[in-house]
Amino acid sequence: MKKNNANKLVIAVFAVMGAVLMLIGVVIASNAASIGYFRGGEEIYGTVYDYRVSYSSGSRGRGGGYFCHLNCRYIDEQGRNYFTEVQYNMSYTSKERAEAYGEACLNKRIKMYLKNSQCITEIEMKRYPVYLALSIVLPCAAVFVIGVPIVIIKVKERRGKYYDNALPEYVEEHECSFTLDGVFCASFISFSAALGFKSAARQKKVCALPKAEAAEILKNKNEKKVKLYWKGKRLYKNSRELRELLERARAEQKEQAFLY
Repeated sequence: MKKNNANKLVIAVFAVMGAVLMLIGVVIASNAASIGYFRGGEEIYGTVYDYRVSYSSGSRGRGGGYFCHLNCRYIDEQGRNYFTEVQYNMSYTSKERAEAYGEACLNKRIKMYLKNSQCITEIEMKRYPVYLALSIVLPCAAVFVIGVPIVIIKVKERRGKYYDNALPEYVEEHECSFTLDGVFCASFISFSAALGFKSAARQKKVCALPKAEAAEILKNKNEKKVKLYWKGKRLYKNSRELRELLERARAEQKEQAFLY
């Protein structure tokens, strides 16, 4: 039960991480689409006519700063005005320095792109390849973060650890002997104990041991580390192969007990 809860917790944590990555990817994809809209637009040159300064407090313990947003304008031959705003990815420690930068940029000529009465600066267009790459990478990373832990846990559950207990839950302590795949088994306990040996010869000898001696072997085995084999083939707990082998052994034991 504790293991299942731990697995669920791990999956939940990675699911949240994946969801966050996916959300960020969607936001960036939206920005990439907005910028990509202007690809193939008309190249024009406008001017910086105004600016504004904003402050960000920062995140994750990092210091904040002041950002300068440049207001750009383009006037076409018919005298129509087109406006846009651009923020440089740099911060200033003081408002005065940010304002000084804005003042220095006033009336500065700036390259822009015009499409369907909307415009964008060249500075923003240069961010398009980065946004496009992130909009692809982040969703893929989200799928990876969510999917890999689930796959790993499911594979481990399928393969299982080796015996959690000395015997599988449904192994009954029958006294009668039986023969399985040409190997004589003195009891089901003997058969179960023999599964812990890789050598077919050693396994055959253990299968022939009386129930009491086989039980001692099981008792002395490290239940968490023991590996299971049958006639040299590796078996995993909860696997279909092990389940089928045990079912065949039980069927053979019951059938031979009835005959004899």
